[in-house]
Amino acid sequence: PGRSALVAPLTLDNAPQYFDTLMLHSRAIVRLAAEISDAKAAATIREAARAYGKAEETGDIDAVVTADLDFHSAVAAAARNAFMARFYGLTLDYGRRVMLLHYYPVRGPDEGARSAAEHVAIADAIAAGDAEQAEALIGRHILEQIEIIKNSLAPTAGTRFSTEGLGKFG
Repeated sequence: PGRSALVAPLTLDNAPQYFDTLMLHSRAIVRLAAEISDAKAAATIREAARAYGKAEETGDIDAVVTADLDFHSAVAAAARNAFMARFYGLTLDYGRRVMLLHYYPVRGPDEGARSAAEHVAIADAIAAGDAEQAEALIGRHILEQIEIIKNSLAPTAGTRFSTEGLGKFG
């Protein structure tokens, strides 16, 4: 009572640690979900993947963010490990600000459809009990997102200016 939660800042210094954690948690969660998948959990995950695709079609980023979290939460629930699911959820929460600032605003026009197709492929691999495929798919999915985030940090205006004729400084 009387205390609030603080979110640890994600900075350029600790971003690699965060992305390592996201990759490890994601791979573990989808692998476990695929290894113990049942028809009910698979149906829930597939429905969440479809809902994500529909959200992407609307272009409403708030709906996309919510549907993305719902998909990954369904996968975590299917893994049936409360500890891993909780830490995975925290990991996703830590990265939400980065996604909102450095992924969604700068991703290309086809990125939403590609991401939706990846969610469906991950859901299919989990439903099939193919842990290797599910793990490989989530790994590529995250690496593609990280690439977009890295590109969002590249200079834009500064590269358009000429340094010719400035002479030496100092």
